[in-house]
Amino acid sequence: MKVRKVAVAIGEPVHRFNLGKAQMSTKAMMMTAAGLIHAYIPAPVSLGRIDRTREMITRRYMDTTRLKCTHLLMIDSDMIFPEDMVARLLSHDKPLVAALAIRGDHEKPVPVMHNLEPQGMTAIAEWEPGQLVPCDATGGAAVLIATEVLEAMGEPWWLMTEDGAGHDVHFFRRAKRAGYQLYVDTGCVTGHFMEHELTLDFYYQWRDVHPEEVIHPE
Repeated sequence: MKVRKVAVAIGEPVHRFNLGKAQMSTKAMMMTAAGLIHAYIPAPVSLGRIDRTREMITRRYMDTTRLKCTHLLMIDSDMIFPEDMVARLLSHDKPLVAALAIRGDHEKPVPVMHNLEPQGMTAIAEWEPGQLVPCDATGGAAVLIATEVLEAMGEPWWLMTEDGAGHDVHFFRRAKRAGYQLYVDTGCVTGHFMEHELTLDFYYQWRDVHPEEVIHPE
């Protein structure tokens, strides 16, 4: 089967809880990118092991869907996505690029954009608005992965590690070892639902009030 010039498969670990606003956002994003999306691969999150769910989705993509797609867009079901996210991430023409997410809570929100240092992970706290930032790790909530990256990495793609760094950090470490740099588009921002939605505007407000809490990269 001939591979389309650009064709995206959406992979979504589906949690048991129902977030109506997040579901509506996902549908709107997929409708806006209808001409680019050629497959949807959902899978339930079992016993909290999202690494196993992401691995199942990626294996299904590699076994069958990659024959008609060029990219896997891994998302999460508790996010609010920009409607133009798929086209925007594709526009960078990078094999590995993600939208910016905010995690943590309303006491201490953290941008999910890190460099990996010998002493551990360092959060990138400042950037120019809309900048495409090279970094070592982000989350798996909105990351566009070219098929060639997955082919170069080989299995397992997502794996909980004993060092506690997380399955997503494991993924990006292995991608970098395979020769692929991760980029985060800071102009393509997702909202993250905890008890309330965490947004970039909220992070900016928190950073202005708590400058002593922000870790600045050297």
